[in-house]
Amino acid sequence: MTAGRKVSTDSITMSFGEVANYYKEGDLNINPEFQRAFRWSVQKKSNLIESLLLSIPLPSIFVFEDKGGKWELVDGLQRLSTVFEFMGILREPESDELRAPSRLVSTKYLNGLEGAVWNGAEQEDNNQLPVSLQRKIRTSRLQVEILRYPSDTDTKYDLFQRLNRGGETANAQEVRNCLCVMANSEGFSEVKAAANDSKFLELVRLTDTAVEQQRHLEWLMRIMVHSKIDYDGRLDVENFIDNGMRDILEKEQQNSILNDVKRTFELLAVASGDVALLPSLGAGGSGNRVSLRQIEAIAVGISRNVSQINELQDPASFISRRLIDFWKQPEVEKMSAAGLSPTQRIPRTVPFGATWFDPSK
Repeated sequence: MTAGRKVSTDSITMSFGEVANYYKEGDLNINPEFQRAFRWSVQKKSNLIESLLLSIPLPSIFVFEDKGGKWELVDGLQRLSTVFEFMGILREPESDELRAPSRLVSTKYLNGLEGAVWNGAEQEDNNQLPVSLQRKIRTSRLQVEILRYPSDTDTKYDLFQRLNRGGETANAQEVRNCLCVMANSEGFSEVKAAANDSKFLELVRLTDTAVEQQRHLEWLMRIMVHSKIDYDGRLDVENFIDNGMRDILEKEQQNSILNDVKRTFELLAVASGDVALLPSLGAGGSGNRVSLRQIEAIAVGISRNVSQINELQDPASFISRRLIDFWKQPEVEKMSAAGLSPTQRIPRTVPFGATWFDPSK
């Protein structure tokens, strides 16, 4: 922790019933962007319920207290969501409607959990968990680590990254999404809407699986950050994008940057249609897949110059010509050399693209 940070922490013990009441009353926020990472299997969920029934202690959860005294969950999503879903109080991230309560499966020590539900009457099921076992879950104790307001915001980011980066349930982009929500939730919504734009999705040509893994958001954020911030190699690329997006959102610069990115993809679509980012014959070979090489060199290169390009008499023709000649350049082949790491690739792709699509060059 760097010197000079203002940090106020507290640690309290609560029952799951008390934590559930905090959630139901809106005093504990599991942000929808956080909740998308909730994807434990039914077996893992059942194993956690089994742990509570066997009085096995669970790891602490971490929350951040906002200026209104409410809590934002920083770490513990899988555990809390599992219990809330089983109780029938977990809400869907988009609609805020109650999620369908879960049904348990048999576990190693408690075979009787097979098919058990929390509320048999509501779920039209005779296999309701006995009231005594429901009480056992509600009274199970949980350690809550609280980062009190007004702790330094940097501490909140660092805590979230250290607890979640590299975890088994959230990929790097999902962690980044949560950091962006912390920085500016409304701004993040605007970025997300742009990533879901049909024109953008057509040009980046991602598979449904890649979109589900948030790759479209990752690529859009990379374009936004590289368009405005030079990469100096001091940080690894993931942290560089994290910090860049945080800076953009905290300064509320996302609208102007998104405008440049949107104009970039409009130009690409007019110039070469939905194949604008695909490799063509030449030094880059041919293919039907868009990679980070194209994102960093072409999309970022145009975005960095989009205002000057749009001042040309025929911007689309300029882009079309540059795209055709782009793949003939020996520098482009070097951008995808075997064994090239992101920290080595970006100093080649971004500067080259910025120069290549500069109308004055």
